[in-house]
Amino acid sequence: MGYRKDIDGLRGVAVLLVVFHHAGFTLFQGGFVGVDVFFVISGYLITGLILAELKDGGFSFLNFYSRRLKRLMPAYITVLLFLSVLALFLFLPGELLQYSESMLYSFAFISNYFFANETGGYFAVNSNQLPLLHTWSLSVEEQFYVLWPFIMVAGFSRFRENFGLLVILGLLMLFVLSEVNANKDPINAYFLLLNRGFELLMGGVLALYWSVLPNVNTKAKHLLSVIGGGLIVVSSVFLNKNGSFPGINAFYPCIGTVLLIYSGKLEGGVINRFLSFKWVVFVGLISYPLYLWHWPILSFMELRMIEKSIFNIFLAISISLILSFLTWAYIEKPVRTTINFSARNSFIWLLGTPLSLIVLFWMIINLTNGMPSRIDPVLLEMNAIINSKPNVVRRSCNNGEATEFGLESACVLGFKKSNVDVLLVGDSHANALTGFFDKVLEEAGLRGYDVTRDGTPYLLGATLIKERVRAEVDAGFEKRNLAISKKISSENYKYVILAARWDGYLLGDAGNVVDYYLVDESSEKHAADNSLRVFKKSLKKSVQNIIQAGSIPVLVKSVPVMKSAKYMCDFNNIRFSRYDNCSVLRSEVEANQKVVSDFFDEMQSMHPHIIVVDPKLIMCDTAQCRTSINNVPLYRDNNHLNDDASKYLGGLYIKRIGNPLL
Repeated sequence: MGYRKDIDGLRGVAVLLVVFHHAGFTLFQGGFVGVDVFFVISGYLITGLILAELKDGGFSFLNFYSRRLKRLMPAYITVLLFLSVLALFLFLPGELLQYSESMLYSFAFISNYFFANETGGYFAVNSNQLPLLHTWSLSVEEQFYVLWPFIMVAGFSRFRENFGLLVILGLLMLFVLSEVNANKDPINAYFLLLNRGFELLMGGVLALYWSVLPNVNTKAKHLLSVIGGGLIVVSSVFLNKNGSFPGINAFYPCIGTVLLIYSGKLEGGVINRFLSFKWVVFVGLISYPLYLWHWPILSFMELRMIEKSIFNIFLAISISLILSFLTWAYIEKPVRTTINFSARNSFIWLLGTPLSLIVLFWMIINLTNGMPSRIDPVLLEMNAIINSKPNVVRRSCNNGEATEFGLESACVLGFKKSNVDVLLVGDSHANALTGFFDKVLEEAGLRGYDVTRDGTPYLLGATLIKERVRAEVDAGFEKRNLAISKKISSENYKYVILAARWDGYLLGDAGNVVDYYLVDESSEKHAADNSLRVFKKSLKKSVQNIIQAGSIPVLVKSVPVMKSAKYMCDFNNIRFSRYDNCSVLRSEVEANQKVVSDFFDEMQSMHPHIIVVDPKLIMCDTAQCRTSINNVPLYRDNNHLNDDASKYLGGLYIKRIGNPLL
């Protein structure tokens, strides 16, 4: 298989799409498809290389993996070394622990499994602060490189004439699996080889049938190259993080890549000629180190809260390009072309030795619990507060099966006595307020019991649409609320507290992949205006059920929602010697919550004995809402209180406003 400049140029375009997407260029909101272009190219080149050697009878597993190590590891080791030194200076203990573990998984080429389990998905909030997140795709490729030679050797020897057909069958099966999982299990679908395998096999099938594919005329080549390039560009512009992926949406850039590779056979089409321009080829030559460097640089920008201005983005991309060129010219190329590593020495020096050092680094970081002595004690204390998570502290009281609740003996709030006086129900925000109500109930001499489930406010008669693009129904939503209704009716609670991020079910969450909407049996569409009608109707029904049971409803207004990493602002001001404004305008917060707040007031006027609790009374002054009070950070993310702050706010509410349950 001869060298083709246009394929290197295609690599260059692919990496630039990824870089522009990560840099926040809105035009390329789907620039993540550049990775899919890489997958097809890799499948094509690796399959073609193995096939040629199998036909010549000269294929060697040892030589194949040795070449892979020489190609991939020098730049990889260089970037990891640089990041590790930087991490020792910049990372907090928890961040350093996570980094050391992610580095170990990354070097073992299984980081796709690590990030699938440790993040809320590739597009999750704060995933852009994980400097090795991008290595998931390298892990997918390496896993393919490990498995595919064995499959090809076995298949070529036993099914030589029909091997290509078997690969096509496997490709189709993996494509169907990818489409199913993209809708059913989107996080694993995005990260794992099983769901990405069809993309690599698309390139593989092209290589297997390359010699028998017809060499079409010039006009057809131009047309195929334009269609192929168009599919990639259109995908990068119009696809976004809210759509299902990979599956059918990944097929478009992949078939575009196949068409571009094919149209470059012999004398290429018009797009292939563009891809053969020197500057495009040059970017392709440094595409691997550019992919390695650009994400950590952008990630550290995010960590340091450096504004993504045009100048700063241009500077970050320029630094990435310079480091990529230096890595390619003085590390990657010499190891591949000048330094004469034997196959055995390749495994020793490019795999065994660095892996041993990484394991040692990981052990030291874990044995010292992230080396906390490096960090200012004030920061450590604030960081501990931020990471106090009620969903962890009260794990048995939150989530679980829809119709099963945590034990009353394990989910105690407030004053410890035999009878339960108060039931706290709602979503993860109700769980985040357990510390608040623990203080309120204790001071009132009342015992509480918390029954919470993520994404499940107590709204009788409503159905929750978890994701508007696929209109996925949360089957446990109605079951949980019916079970809560039975519990309220059968117990003699004095108060039933309803808490949630109410506006999130009406307006959706712009900072998240998931958008929540409410529907009922009369709904004709899944839309925010319809969600408001259902919300009002369902909350009235829920309140009526509480009143009929002889209990007093307590409605809790939502806490302010912060923008992006604003919740860490006061902490980061101290950490990075910054002077950012760490508040949000109260007028903005109240505008976002106005519909719900007005409805609560309306409900209270209809039922005067209803109690309304508003955390903003102590979290905000007349103009601003704060992210910390007296050096106590209030949030654990941009919309949930942390556990320590929740307790602190409960005490503050009693002191300043009074106990709402007395």
